[in-house]
Amino acid sequence: MSDSEGDSIKLIEDAEIFLGNLIRDNAVAYLQDRNAREWTFTYYVNNARYRLEVTSQQTPEIVPPKMVERLSREPKEDWTYYHLALTQAVENLTKILDH
Repeated sequence: MSDSEGDSIKLIEDAEIFLGNLIRDNAVAYLQDRNAREWTFTYYVNNARYRLEVTSQQTPEIVPPKMVERLSREPKEDWTYYHLALTQAVENLTKILDH
């Protein structure tokens, strides 16, 4: 799924297709997700960032606020960054639980 190109016009087109399918069919499968990847990739990356931000606000010892600072990156870089942030959060949680 990380083959997003960061094309904002394609993102809007994919959003229309994806959401149209969702509204029409009331379901989304992998194929629809994949075909609208420009939009779905951005959605998943933003959702990951949001979840890390919420966790950071509630438990900064697990996700320090600096881990979710919004930086200017390309979509694929965001994906990698938030994946690494989640990995670090899991490590932090493991350390807390082990004590």
